[in-house]
Amino acid sequence: MLLKTITYCGLVYLGKREKWTQFLFIFFSLIPLTYADPLPPLIVATEMFNPPFIMQGANKQLFGFDIEMMEDICEIIHRKCIYRSEFMENTLISSIEKHEADIGVSSITITLERIERVNFSYPYLPSDVQYLALKKWAAIPFSKDVLNEKKIGVQVGTIYEQVIKESGLSDVQIINYSSTNRLIKALGEGEVDFILQDALAAQYWITQIPIFTTFGKPFTYGYGFGIAVNKSDKELLQQINNALVEFEENGQFKKTYDRYVGAGNEKFSGDKKE
Repeated sequence: MLLKTITYCGLVYLGKREKWTQFLFIFFSLIPLTYADPLPPLIVATEMFNPPFIMQGANKQLFGFDIEMMEDICEIIHRKCIYRSEFMENTLISSIEKHEADIGVSSITITLERIERVNFSYPYLPSDVQYLALKKWAAIPFSKDVLNEKKIGVQVGTIYEQVIKESGLSDVQIINYSSTNRLIKALGEGEVDFILQDALAAQYWITQIPIFTTFGKPFTYGYGFGIAVNKSDKELLQQINNALVEFEENGQFKKTYDRYVGAGNEKFSGDKKE
């Protein structure tokens, strides 16, 4: 049978002395070459606009800290990122629960309630929050008494309404807005006295709109920003975590942070777990 196969393949037997060399050559030449199938793209659920994490440029091209971070992660794990940016923060979590997307990212704060619904990566930034106001409040010292009986705006579906309710304020009117744009417009037009956002977003807006100022110091709520993953996707979660560690250690975290948040303000809180 082997001789027939050799003849069929057009190979010539060179004699007894070279028998084993020739045999090995023939054996390996008959093994078919196999290639691993390319990994499927990674479907990434995001918000449409959540600066400095998610922003849109020309042709609705997404950019920002979270987008650049995900591009690096996808390169590390050899997947192509495909973004679905029609979500709000509350529907991001639901989309991951229902497996409508593989992962969710948009400065999502890790909370105990959310941990019951989805898994989270290592935290990649601290989840500090801060009030934003018009500049007329800049000269007034921050205190909870100042916030009492005021109108405070938040984006619907975020953690910030819960933060306000747990802050011990009295007679506060919390007004929910459907998008970041509506929230910012409401503050600028005086519909609300303050808005509450994550601290990095607040810092972004005071650089973009001169009539805005932060009010009070940032304070921490939750356990940092994490990438949401379905509870059944444990292997993907480990890949994301490993890639996040590499993202920090190879210097890309600092470069991305400096580009979108500001040089000299690094505050990486993603303690690596063994």
